[in-house]
Amino acid sequence: MDFIVQKAVELGVSRIVPFISARCVSRPDEKQAAKKVMRWQKIALHAAEQSRRGIIPTVENITDIKNAAESAAGLESSVVFYECGGESPSRVINGSADEIGIFIGSEGGFAPEEIALLRECGASVATLGKRILRAETAPLAALSVIMYITGNLG
Repeated sequence: MDFIVQKAVELGVSRIVPFISARCVSRPDEKQAAKKVMRWQKIALHAAEQSRRGIIPTVENITDIKNAAESAAGLESSVVFYECGGESPSRVINGSADEIGIFIGSEGGFAPEEIALLRECGASVATLGKRILRAETAPLAALSVIMYITGNLG
């Protein structure tokens, strides 16, 4: 997660909401979670400074997938990148949207009922292709695709 926070900040995210899903291996207790969030916020600060960002992204407290889904429901667009398939990102991502929430699964991926919950909260389901990407690779691939679709690359 340290690596994901650092690279996501470099790629332009404004907020990171870590969540526990059904297949997460890491399940920190409250004290451990608070320490992790503090660490991730420091990583975000240093990554923002290094990449000369004027905005320091916020790392929210670890939550569950239901709360994360409900919080994303108010965004212009939200997309879940699902390892079992979905639409092409170019079909579900509005290139002119100012706010796009993305959901990336843990090392165990998403359970089907979690995909149903995310859909109920308005998320579109997209794929990053036929390969199953590692939990630290998928967010970077997804952010790169979004940057391309929204005209923020090149």
